[in-house]
Amino acid sequence: MQEELDEVFIALSHGLRRRIIALLAGSSGLSYGELLRSTGVESSMLSFHLRKLKGLVEKGEDGLYRLTRLGTRAAKVLACVQGGTGDSGLRVFGVPLFVVGDSVLLDAYKRGGLEIEDVGVVVILGSSRSLFSKTVKAVRRVVAVYTPRDLLEIVESRIVSVDAVIPYKGKPPHTFGCTQRDCKGP
Repeated sequence: MQEELDEVFIALSHGLRRRIIALLAGSSGLSYGELLRSTGVESSMLSFHLRKLKGLVEKGEDGLYRLTRLGTRAAKVLACVQGGTGDSGLRVFGVPLFVVGDSVLLDAYKRGGLEIEDVGVVVILGSSRSLFSKTVKAVRRVVAVYTPRDLLEIVESRIVSVDAVIPYKGKPPHTFGCTQRDCKGP
C-alpha cells in the first residue's frame, strides 16, 4: 500500500504527468499521437513521462494507452484536488495525504488561495512564511498536520478541527512519498 501511495504521489508531482493522467481518465484510450497532440510536447518528453507513469499507465494490444487500476486511483486523487478550483482558489479535500510545498502554494496563490479539508495527514514542507500566509485560508477536519516550527504560528491561525499539529525542525519526520529534492527542510 505504501509503495503504491509513493508511486501515485511521485507521478502526480509533475504537471505533464497530471495532464496525461487526466486525459486518459477522460477517455477509453488514446494513441501516442493523440497524447502528443493533446499535450503539445516533444515526442522525447512524452516518452520520458510515460515511462515515469509505469504502473499507472499501460499500452494495450490495440496500441492505445489506458490507466491501470492504480492509475485510475491516481486520477481520482487528482480529481479531488483539482475539483475544488474556482474563484475562491484551490480546495483540497477527501485525500489520505496531502503534501504542501512551494509549488503547490504558488499554484494555489495564482488561483486565489488554498483550503484543505477532510484530509488524513497534511505535511507542510519548508516554505516561505509570506507565501504560506498569503495563500492558505483554512485547514479543516484534518487528523494530523506536520509543519516546520517556523510556520507553526501561521498554521495554528488557519486550523479548524485538527486532531494534532506536529512541529518539526529540518526534514519532515517521515518521507510521506515526497522526493528527496522536495523533502528538504527549511
